[in-house]
Amino acid sequence: MPTETKVKTLDVEAIRDFQVCELYYRYKYEEQRHIPIYSRELMVDRFENTLKKVASFFFYKKQAETTPSYTAILNRWEKLWFPKDMTVYDMAVEQHESVKGNMATYSNTAAAALEAFHNEFAEDDYDPIMIDENYLIPLGDDMRLSGAIDLVLRKNDHFKVIKWNALQRRPGIDSLMLDMAAMRFAFEHRNDKSVRGKVDYLCYDLTSAHASYVNVEQPTKADINALMYWALEIKNTDVYVPRRGFTAYCKGCPFDEPCANFDEWPQVVT
Repeated sequence: MPTETKVKTLDVEAIRDFQVCELYYRYKYEEQRHIPIYSRELMVDRFENTLKKVASFFFYKKQAETTPSYTAILNRWEKLWFPKDMTVYDMAVEQHESVKGNMATYSNTAAAALEAFHNEFAEDDYDPIMIDENYLIPLGDDMRLSGAIDLVLRKNDHFKVIKWNALQRRPGIDSLMLDMAAMRFAFEHRNDKSVRGKVDYLCYDLTSAHASYVNVEQPTKADINALMYWALEIKNTDVYVPRRGFTAYCKGCPFDEPCANFDEWPQVVT
């Protein structure tokens, strides 16, 4: 009876983690070891995800030929962000209980950012044709690339393929290279490489109080090849070695103890 081939599923974050440290990748994805998550990180993740949900809500409404007002998307934010039983008094008290990272402070940041977002897209005459669409693309027989295209806008033969940045610290051009390459790869795969017209790959900053796109370079075929190269590197790696002491990511690494005791170095045959 033939053995079933195990299919490995990767996303851009996994590939990026492998680039930083192979052993970190193994512990996190192959062995799925526990990584402690602190309340501050949970708040940040929730902030990012809620902003993206509000953006999707706005464009789903636009797709139905109804453009939500700024008040409508702000109400949507508050409904998703604050607990149902939280009162105005609770918000005021909570605002003074924590020096940083409290719900009211994040909500103030979101209110300014969503106003800029509304000013940018409310009068935009491009039609949303894809919203928060997941993809799972085969990379050979035993590997797949997973992810999501946040938004595709179209006007005549011009397409805008947009990634939402919800990080409060803007990513650099280099750190977005894999994301943009994956977006192009997924968009072309989704359309069987038959898209005619101009396609721009963009990254919009959902956290900014001033409507703005993050500075990115348009992904090339070479960037897609680089994405494929790193995926194959993961597939073909037998021993995941640490980069202990060679990267700033070592500071605060949740796998510091097992990494310090790593003794699986490949044997050199003489």
